[in-house]
Amino acid sequence: MNKSNNMTVCRRAAVIKPAHKPKSCLDRYKQEIVGLLEKGIQKKKIAQLFDVSKQTLFHFLQTNQISISLDSRLSAYENEIVNMFAQGLTMQEMADQLNTSQSAISKQIKKLKLKRTRSDTYNKQTTSEKYGAQIKQMFANNFTQQAIADALGVHVQTIKNCIKQLGLKRQKIRVGMAR
Repeated sequence: MNKSNNMTVCRRAAVIKPAHKPKSCLDRYKQEIVGLLEKGIQKKKIAQLFDVSKQTLFHFLQTNQISISLDSRLSAYENEIVNMFAQGLTMQEMADQLNTSQSAISKQIKKLKLKRTRSDTYNKQTTSEKYGAQIKQMFANNFTQQAIADALGVHVQTIKNCIKQLGLKRQKIRVGMAR
């Protein structure tokens, strides 16, 4: 190979190629890509947005020495998660709004040490609060736990827990021989 006038000549293939590195199809979107990374958008989603493979995006980031560390984007990203968490949004709803995965939201929630109390968990009633009267009535009418669960569309273990919470007990009827 000879180099002359910014051109590389490959003798075997008799091809003349530019000596400088070829431009990536992503070069003109560099600032936009950096902005998306800083917002916490997944690289997979960015690759889909620009209609390139993940490998192409990773190679572009590596050759351009673009590295967005988690610490550089956490302040705004964390604040959004904290606000959404306080509003009672589910992790899936947060993930959809932030255009990221549910597992990424879960990791951030764990990292931020955010906890929901039973009373504010998605602003939902507990099963015993919601179905307590029905469970008591069905239990009194000798429905099985499985029948109650099927009728209410919940798991049988949920009914067992509700029965325990409500303090319900079955009358034991002893059948035996008289002495």
